Amino acid sequence: MTGMKRLAIFFACGAVLHLATRAMAPEGAEAAARQLRLLPVRVLPGQDPAAVVEEALLVDLALERGAALTDPVVRDRLLSAVHRLGGEPTGDTSALERAVKLGLPLADPVVRQRLRFHGEQALAPPQEPSSAQLQTFIAARSERYRAPERVTLEHRFYRDPPAGDDCPPHTTARAVVAGAGGRGDAGCPGGARRGDPTSLPLRLENATLAELEARFGPEVLRAVRVAPLAVWSAPVRSPFGFHRVRVEGRRAGGQLPFHAIEKRALADWRAETHSQRLDDALAELQLRRRIVVTE
Repeated sequence: MTGMKRLAIFFACGAVLHLATRAMAPEGAEAAARQLRLLPVRVLPGQDPAAVVEEALLVDLALERGAALTDPVVRDRLLSAVHRLGGEPTGDTSALERAVKLGLPLADPVVRQRLRFHGEQALAPPQEPSSAQLQTFIAARSERYRAPERVTLEHRFYRDPPAGDDCPPHTTARAVVAGAGGRGDAGCPGGARRGDPTSLPLRLENATLAELEARFGPEVLRAVRVAPLAVWSAPVRSPFGFHRVRVEGRRAGGQLPFHAIEKRALADWRAETHSQRLDDALAELQLRRRIVVTE
């Protein structure tokens, strides 16, 4: 959940609770407030209040459900922290109660993270989609699950604008290099084929358009998109220098079969639906807490 969304939910829920209690008779409002679980929350300078409240809610719920006793890592770390503070030896239950009163669960990052996880699991337990639900999910995001277009090409780099015309369409890079004894230019006027040393690849096979843009930049990608097959392009300027590309082949993208995307789509469905269910459950949980924020 984004900070702005959390903040909106926090204040919206607070407004609903405020209006509801004002609508009651004074004694009814006081009784309703007493029935809410008190949750003091301290917000330090620079912290996002909504994010702090969200984490406090999740940790508090986990503690309410007994995670301090059932999670061995949480239990051991809290007991160690209490024992370091000294005082009369007590049983584990009393020591854990003392730890909670002292705010130790929020002070330990490991404990806080584990309790937050337990709180999330309690509010929005894992769910699995039906086959129809997963198919609908994939159909609504079809572009996400398409095979990308791929290109095989050769490339030459120049620090300065290369001289000469484009290489003739029938001249391949391998033939050029071999014909010049490895020196680089046979069949290309003006020495245009030699190129300068570069760490950029001279040949790429089945590269995606995203990979090409990441390696060469958007200027070269635009040239690759419109380049005819087997023809060296005119020089293309980029932040690195100048480039010529020769596209040898293209492989169109398309919708992938279900078996190829099932695991990925299932993971995406779980993540997206969990986030939405957690948002809804947190908004409801806030109505069951009397949150007191201090700085």
